[in-house]
Amino acid sequence: MTTTNRSAPRANRRQVLRGAGGFALSLPFLPSLLPRAMAAPVRTPRFFLMATEHGGIKNENMFPSDASLTDKSELRPGHQVSYGKIKVSTQGNDAVVSEVLRAPASKLNQRIVDRMNVMRGLSVPFDLGHNTGGALGNYNRTNKEPANLPRLYIPTIDQVMAWSSSFYPNAGAIRQRSMLVGEGNGYSYNYANPATRTGEAQAQAIERDARVMFDKAIGQPMAGPAPRKPVVDKVIEEYRSLRTSNRRLSPGDKVTLDAYMQRLSEIESRLGQRVDCGSATRPGVGQDSDPRKYFSTLNDVIAAAFICGSSRVAIYGITSRFVVNTLGDWHQDVAHAAKSVPAAQELITRSNRETFNATMLDLANKLDVDNGQGGTYLDDCLLAWGQESGFPSHDYSSTPVVTIGGAAGAFNTGLYCDYRNKTPGYRREVEFINNVPVYEYAGILHSQWLASALRAMGVPKSDWPNVSADNAGYGDARVGFGYGRTIIDNSWKKGSECCGSITDANLTKMIEFANQPLPFIEKV
Repeated sequence: MTTTNRSAPRANRRQVLRGAGGFALSLPFLPSLLPRAMAAPVRTPRFFLMATEHGGIKNENMFPSDASLTDKSELRPGHQVSYGKIKVSTQGNDAVVSEVLRAPASKLNQRIVDRMNVMRGLSVPFDLGHNTGGALGNYNRTNKEPANLPRLYIPTIDQVMAWSSSFYPNAGAIRQRSMLVGEGNGYSYNYANPATRTGEAQAQAIERDARVMFDKAIGQPMAGPAPRKPVVDKVIEEYRSLRTSNRRLSPGDKVTLDAYMQRLSEIESRLGQRVDCGSATRPGVGQDSDPRKYFSTLNDVIAAAFICGSSRVAIYGITSRFVVNTLGDWHQDVAHAAKSVPAAQELITRSNRETFNATMLDLANKLDVDNGQGGTYLDDCLLAWGQESGFPSHDYSSTPVVTIGGAAGAFNTGLYCDYRNKTPGYRREVEFINNVPVYEYAGILHSQWLASALRAMGVPKSDWPNVSADNAGYGDARVGFGYGRTIIDNSWKKGSECCGSITDANLTKMIEFANQPLPFIEKV
């Protein structure tokens, strides 16, 4: 005898399409149509990163107090690290995580702090000098090119996400794969033909006008006739004939033609998308001379696109200072001088604090709204801040990374993690200031964080560019001269010498470590 569990919820009639004559067509699994008791929230990840110039912020101004580091753990034999829940103090009306991560308590509230992570000890083990590629993984986008480190441009992680069918399983519903907005150039890179992953990686254009980006990512509400037949469809036969039968067409021109047709197809696809972003309003001003108003408007566009689902990747390149410079040239008299001139350090600290307030924190608050599934859109986002360097400027040892958001449940949050190995002997001189050496301790690879970000967004390693057979996290498995102590631990140690030559066996160890989950933050 069979029994039936009558108390179990059953799929309702909307799960089946019924036609005349008794014909029925079962639909794909649609969680939103199930009874509330059966439906599970659908987590849709979104990624945002802002990249800022110079770095140069003193560690005591950038990072939380050591009082947050309440726990210790041994990552590997001889490499002990510290971590703990971020502690917040109050100064007047401000909530203070650090001098840079400081804002009015109404904005930097406990909900936001509980969704933050601050990471220290993420390093690139070769000289990047001036760079705009480090924050997103194109490490060779730099003015440094040693003979033993040939320049190799690769797609940045935002573009890997934007062209992954795992991240965008239904790209037909997306108007803008990646929103590249702001000021600076050279942060985001992709193949010449991203659909086929061919051609040299090249810089992606940044849109500076908020109104233009609104038109691209959101456009007008759904109305009017269906879109016209794409131009690509009208010329596809001629394209195929030219591509396959013309003997004069060189291999290089074939690549160029394919890339052009792919870009044309992508543009047509965007123009044909009809999305409903509710009451999203086109900005009245595209570019404002006040950087706070400018980025607030851009944040409105990004938040609207993220919430309505017309785009789920956004990158800011930021060159604004947000403060009045009273010291002269910013690069020489502020960024370089900040290591030893108190007035310059105060200025660069205040500028980065205002940047954090006006861009990343403002966007986080605009996304911290009810998503109708028992959480907020911020819970499904990964907002990140990457910098050109750590302290001092031009050195990528222990470059700060700050995140806000739960990454669709993939990350633990509310943590300050110091990945440096502070065991005596594991340090490298990074600067000489006022006749006093400045040291930085060994940490872990910055590429490990980038790999974790990709995994958190649901992008499998099969979608990453094949830099080599031995990817170390995301990017290049290399060690520059004198950089052994940046990432050294016992597995690297050669006898009693900390910075001996890096052997193939030790490089394999580094790769093995870098492909592991990001300690404490990435859920496993």
